[in-house]
Amino acid sequence: MKKYIYSLFLFCFVSKVLLAQSPVLFNYGIDNVTKSEFERVFMKNNQKDKKPDEKSVNEYLDLYINFKLKVKEAQSMGLDTSASFKKELEGYRKQLAQPYLTDKNVNEALIREAYDRGKLEVNASHILIMCDENALPKDTLVAYNKLAEIRKSIIKGEVFDSAARHGSEDPSAKFNNGNLGYFTVFNLIYSFENYAYITPKGDVSPIFRTKFGYHILKVVDRRNTRNDIKVAHIMIKTSKDKNTISNAKTRIDSIYQRLMNNGNFEELARQYSEDDGTAKTGGVLNYITSVGGPWPQEFKDAAFTINTIGGISQPVETPYGWHIIKLIERKETQTFDLQKDQLKQKISRDQRSEVNKLAVIDRIKKEYKYKERPKAIDNFYILDSANLNKDLAAGKWAENDKLNFKQNMFTLGQTSYTESDFKRYVLDYQTPRQRGAALVMLNGMFKDFVNQKCLEYEEARLESKYEDFKNLYQEYKEGILLFDLMDKKVWSKAQTDTVGLKDYYEVNKNNYMWKDRVDAIAFECADAKTAKTIKKLLNKGIAADSILKVANKTNPLNTTVKQGKFEKGENTIVDSLGWKLGVNIYANKNGKNFVLQVKEVMLAQPKKITEARGLITADYQNYLEKQWIADLRSKYPVSVVDSVKNTLFK
Repeated sequence: MKKYIYSLFLFCFVSKVLLAQSPVLFNYGIDNVTKSEFERVFMKNNQKDKKPDEKSVNEYLDLYINFKLKVKEAQSMGLDTSASFKKELEGYRKQLAQPYLTDKNVNEALIREAYDRGKLEVNASHILIMCDENALPKDTLVAYNKLAEIRKSIIKGEVFDSAARHGSEDPSAKFNNGNLGYFTVFNLIYSFENYAYITPKGDVSPIFRTKFGYHILKVVDRRNTRNDIKVAHIMIKTSKDKNTISNAKTRIDSIYQRLMNNGNFEELARQYSEDDGTAKTGGVLNYITSVGGPWPQEFKDAAFTINTIGGISQPVETPYGWHIIKLIERKETQTFDLQKDQLKQKISRDQRSEVNKLAVIDRIKKEYKYKERPKAIDNFYILDSANLNKDLAAGKWAENDKLNFKQNMFTLGQTSYTESDFKRYVLDYQTPRQRGAALVMLNGMFKDFVNQKCLEYEEARLESKYEDFKNLYQEYKEGILLFDLMDKKVWSKAQTDTVGLKDYYEVNKNNYMWKDRVDAIAFECADAKTAKTIKKLLNKGIAADSILKVANKTNPLNTTVKQGKFEKGENTIVDSLGWKLGVNIYANKNGKNFVLQVKEVMLAQPKKITEARGLITADYQNYLEKQWIADLRSKYPVSVVDSVKNTLFK
């Protein structure tokens, strides 16, 4: 009884599994395509909002069968094993994998954060104590403590500007007191930007670290972002000579007075501006931003204080000279939806992309139970500490097969990564550095090594985790294979197989026919006198180009000419004047005069291969493809399951 119940249970289970699988729609050779695969591909490449009709389904089915046959042939020829194919496919795979190696929630948060920060401009001053990224902990502590003392003195009342001027190791602090001016999102590295935006106005930030060393900053001011503007300017140059300076000021004031008396800005710019690059266009410049860019701060401050479109600034002096500025246009603030794609691209190239990457790596570590061997790096370092200390900073650490780099360093899922794996990574990725402690560098490289392997581990499993990735990757793979084989079998062959192309043409040349044609020259003349002169010259056998020069000697618009071989409907003059042999003059009811020379009436005939090569080559390609498909259908017999076909999209 138990055996019977077990058998019945097993039968039901297997039946459910079989029923859950999509039925086979067609076989080709020993391979097959299921109903679900065909329906998925069809809907992806056709209108998704309409129910497919029988005709479109049948047409697409025939195309898809041919497609699968070609891919099968490419595989049988080993095209999918070539180095060039693998390299190209790997490049596509990396692109396809990116969305699956991204934390969507983190990414959305970063985009929103960037958009919100873009609404504000921050003015901040900072103090830097330099510290190499690979400095020993004791040296790192010295730099940190030095900045901590400076911060303590500022909290007790020392003026930040003075502390920056005397204590900061940023060379520019000596003349700008550490002030960075106004900046906004993406202008500075992300770690610095963060503290600039989270520190209250007037406050001093905690100590934080970047790749340059340790920093503190003070937020001097915040203001709403000033949208980009387009301006024009009139510039009078100055030099260090006092007389030149005085003369420039007099001239710019004079121009300004003329503007105030309703002078035309564009005309005055063309006449007087000494900016040669813009004077001829009325002084118009490209868009300028309130932060960054090549323009002096004095120029930007004056430009952004003009309130109305068409408004004009008073003369403003910059290191380049004196300027009068006119506001032409102010960009509108874009909505989040309009900026989203652009911000996404910027984030992908910015330091903040590491935030997303680290979030993904953290998820991977948890999902696959990452476990690191205690003191893995310390043990690795001990194996060859003398050579690592001597050579790693120079990027010249060499492989030593006598050393036993064999112990596991960490595991991820069922995979163990050994000291030998990490050794290979260090040898491949070491780069010359000015300074740095070997153990600190190794720790940094080990983190990068672990991150790389986590991402590789996840990427290798995308097909098994995500059905849509598996399908898309397969489509790309088959598409590359098909392109390569079509080029070999059809496209390039049709271009290079001159004998085959000629044979095809000889059999099918009646498909490439000229209609009845006439070899003629048609002149359109300004008056009857010119027409008579042209007729005489034609009868003397003078060439059309020479006649045209004579006829147009006094007026280049006197006469026009068209000559060549014309089919019916190709030239209205030739058609309207008839195909009578010889030279004839005609005048139409609108008073226009024509001279037509018909040299030959040519009856319909096949075009020469040189006259229709493009069309013949295209048809030959279609012929080669049809022949090839017939051969493939013979090599890989196709069988469509009609009972399944009748259930498509139902």
